[in-house]
Amino acid sequence: MPEPPATTQNILPLTCSLTGLPTLNPVLTPSGHICDRNLLLTKLSENNDTDPFDQSASANGTTPRALHPDDLLPIKNIPPKPPASVGSFPILLQKMQSEVDGLLLELYDTRKVLEETRRELSTALYQNDAAVRVIARVSMERDAAKEQLARIVAEGGGVPAPAPRPMAPPPATAPEEEDGDDAGGKKRKRNDDAAAAAAPDSKKIPQEDVVTMVATWKTLSKGRRKRSVTSRSVSELEGLVEVDKKSWHKSNAPGTNCVAACGKWIVTGGRDKTAVVYNRESRTVAATLTGATQEIISVACRDDLDIVITASKDGSLRSYRDNKLVNTMNIDNTLLSAVLQPTGKYVITTAPTKIVFVSLATFQILATFERPDDGGGATFTCAGLHPDGLILAVGGSHGKVIIWDLKTQALSCTLEIPDNDKPVTSLAFSENGYHFASTHEDTCAVWDLRKLKLLVSIRDGDDDGGEAAASSPPLSCVSFDPSGKYLSYGSERGGVKIVVVKDWKKRVGNALLLEQAATGLVWDDEGIITVGMTDRFVRFWGDKVAEEKEEATFPQTQAEFDRYKDTISRSLKSFDVKQPYAQSVVTTVFFVSIRDGDEDGGEAASSSPPLSCASSDEQMIMPVVPTA
Repeated sequence: MPEPPATTQNILPLTCSLTGLPTLNPVLTPSGHICDRNLLLTKLSENNDTDPFDQSASANGTTPRALHPDDLLPIKNIPPKPPASVGSFPILLQKMQSEVDGLLLELYDTRKVLEETRRELSTALYQNDAAVRVIARVSMERDAAKEQLARIVAEGGGVPAPAPRPMAPPPATAPEEEDGDDAGGKKRKRNDDAAAAAAPDSKKIPQEDVVTMVATWKTLSKGRRKRSVTSRSVSELEGLVEVDKKSWHKSNAPGTNCVAACGKWIVTGGRDKTAVVYNRESRTVAATLTGATQEIISVACRDDLDIVITASKDGSLRSYRDNKLVNTMNIDNTLLSAVLQPTGKYVITTAPTKIVFVSLATFQILATFERPDDGGGATFTCAGLHPDGLILAVGGSHGKVIIWDLKTQALSCTLEIPDNDKPVTSLAFSENGYHFASTHEDTCAVWDLRKLKLLVSIRDGDDDGGEAAASSPPLSCVSFDPSGKYLSYGSERGGVKIVVVKDWKKRVGNALLLEQAATGLVWDDEGIITVGMTDRFVRFWGDKVAEEKEEATFPQTQAEFDRYKDTISRSLKSFDVKQPYAQSVVTTVFFVSIRDGDEDGGEAASSSPPLSCASSDEQMIMPVVPTA
């Protein structure tokens, strides 16, 4: 039976292969795809008349097949009539609402999938970061193990044996004969190697010491939030002047390398191989600490001065109690700094290639942290410890600041100034607990420990003009005031500048001039203390004290006259007076009031300098006392 002819109700609409939508102007391509003619022509103009459906060209790397508009075969399309169910406007609106609802549901599902994808991506990134940290730590331990192995092999000890398992003690043996000394020596050497291999890891601080430091950290951090410290105003700091200077180091090796303020005590380390303890209240030198064979480069102490630590250039660490040398230890060929841990039980020393943690009770090394191998051969240059005692910052010759977490005994992070690889010359933490500063030759950088980011980079000389900034000398020391509201830094030109915290570009007053390179800088309750490189002076900067004028007094009685005459006689005997004046005797003393310049006129008298003393012949000495 022949099939009935097709009607418009049986014909399905032709869909475009590009959009998937029905088309009213279909054409057939040589590759067998049906497309809307207008859309396909637009696509051909974008593809330079190449077939967009030629997948073999992209797979083989060949040129796509050309497709000309004349190659397209038009297809007669009979548009279908709409179904009878869409004959009314309400039904049409209902179908449109159904389409909109479907689109909204699809959008919701898409957003849900996007959120889940983001969560998976975040987890993957976190895992990748953790893996990178683990790889870095394992690489560092591997490099340290290689260095240790190379050192042991170089010393002739061979490869260390693994730690032996606990065993029962061997039975006692008879003493070795005289001809068995060599065998006995080898046996003892093997036992020593085994004992060394069984020793605890020297790269880790013992857990009981970590617990002690954490307990101190909790106490200090809680008290730091509640502390109230009075600070000076900007106008008061602008009036700082040199109120005193002391010179207590030897003159044969002038120069002071470091200074530390511990309550009323000031401790300085000099190039004369001594450390001096100065009492600020009594203004006297309490002790001179000796024993170093080279110049002192770092000092540390506590407020009660129960212990003083010195580090010298020969790599030796020394501790003093009651101003007497107690212990000495050689850490390295060169030491850079010695920092006292807030517990008062440990000291942290820094050498060019390692950090050494020392117990003050036994004066033995508890742990050693090797320099991270960054491939550049950089060395440590300085170090600073957080006031709470668990964060150690170490500066390097590559311009980076390495942060160590003493609680986890791991490298926390590495900070660096963009486009600045100049060596770090000094480090200092603020008493507020979250700021610390580092100097990089001509730049002072301030960091935020909470976000581990650079807050500001102050280039010395920027406020003096471009020429001064371009030729600014290297910075050598930095320090925060006790309130944490001011930052000061010194340079090798001899100037100390003060800036306001959080208003870093605001400099307080003029620079404090030392007339030499500043090597040490600390704050105390009375002001600032500075030391220099080329002289012996320790300078104290504070508020200007009004000078009291002393009025001249004259003897009013015969007793006062006799005492004054005896004083002059004793003063003359203290001088080396040549003959014939050696045998001169003071017989008469005249007290007169002569205004210098009176005989020259009023102008000379008003500008005449003060007089001190004058002499006449052998039998008479006449002091001239300046009067108002």
